[in-house]
Amino acid sequence: MLSLVIFTYTLLGLSAAVPAPVPQDIDFDLADQLPDPTYTTTLSQVTYDATSILQDAIPQITASASQDGLATGVAEKVKRAACAAQPTGAGPVPSPDTVSAFLSYSAFGAAATGAPTPSGYSRTFQNLQGSNNAYGYMGYTTLTSYDTQQCASRCDAITGCVAINIYYERDPSVEPGTGCTNPSSTTNIKCVFWGRTSQ
Repeated sequence: MLSLVIFTYTLLGLSAAVPAPVPQDIDFDLADQLPDPTYTTTLSQVTYDATSILQDAIPQITASASQDGLATGVAEKVKRAACAAQPTGAGPVPSPDTVSAFLSYSAFGAAATGAPTPSGYSRTFQNLQGSNNAYGYMGYTTLTSYDTQQCASRCDAITGCVAINIYYERDPSVEPGTGCTNPSSTTNIKCVFWGRTSQ
């Protein structure tokens, strides 16, 4: 027992003898004694004629926006007029033409649950009343039938596309507005492309 007590006190004494680390400080006195740095390059000044540069740039600045749009492939945004016809979708329109009838239309669920999973893809969800909304959206196309293989083939042709989402979407048949506040619907079959998989 005595040896255990002696060993404990010896261990305690050794641990007390270890010095505590001291914070390391920068020796500013030594740094202040160093000479100021010297520079080997001299200041150079660039001169230019702003008037001639501006005269050369004016034709580019004032070029027609439509010409630039055609040259760069940028399309101009066009506001759609109220009641203008929208593209007709290829999917069925339930009767009556209401939101609740659309949501409960059994043919949509049957198409979703009966659709095969394309080769090289895995199914993460099916037959939901909504579409995916996540990082990696790469655009969409409309199809003429609920065809998962066609949707996957289109994705495979797009660099970076790794996932698809196919669904029926209820859209207005004409642009809603004054005179057509609640237009009849059309059903689009959307094939959406994703640059990352759904979780």
